[in-house]
Amino acid sequence: ERAARGSLARSSFSPAGDTPDAATINNQLVVVNGYETPRVYNGTTFIPVTALGGQTVPPGAKHLAFHLGYLWVWNTNATTTTLDGPSSLRSSDANNVNSWPSANQSFISQDDGQGGMGLAQFTIAAAGISPTQILVAFKTYSGYTVSGAFGATTFSIQKIKSDMGCIAPRTIQFVSGFGLIRLTHRGFALFDGIDDKLISEEIRPYIFGHDDIG
Repeated sequence: ERAARGSLARSSFSPAGDTPDAATINNQLVVVNGYETPRVYNGTTFIPVTALGGQTVPPGAKHLAFHLGYLWVWNTNATTTTLDGPSSLRSSDANNVNSWPSANQSFISQDDGQGGMGLAQFTIAAAGISPTQILVAFKTYSGYTVSGAFGATTFSIQKIKSDMGCIAPRTIQFVSGFGLIRLTHRGFALFDGIDDKLISEEIRPYIFGHDDIG
């Protein structure tokens, strides 16, 4: 299914993208392919995402996520404008991929020379406390936790205490009970919600094979 979805996504943009990102939102498939307007699959064809009067449609996005009922897009333009750029994080209104309020936008460390390199959802669970959903936005050499939604009193963006980000966005995987694993410039790393550490040596046998693994 994922391969078919990727093939369909690539063939629907010009030029065809090698690594589009996609998410299913209320029975709709939303696809981003870099700096082209995001598109929604309506069951027959992909149609561009639109916006309500007075709003600005994201001109593109390298990454997206469906989080807390909102469509989030990250790294939305090659150059920085009022709302968009390599460090721009935006979200739609709740459950509406065609509503993009200007207030639902933030530049994350805009002047650090890094572009957005991936989005991932993370569930933090602790004994006696309801699980908390956060969004993690990676750059090349850094990462940020995004709590809550734009406009909420709980909304915040915090830098992860790490010098590692992500160099291969589609390697990002959430592993229940452990955290987010992805490929960084220093190797594979695991972010557990607090600490970020290299795990390349621990997982090397699983990647390249080893006699001790049955």
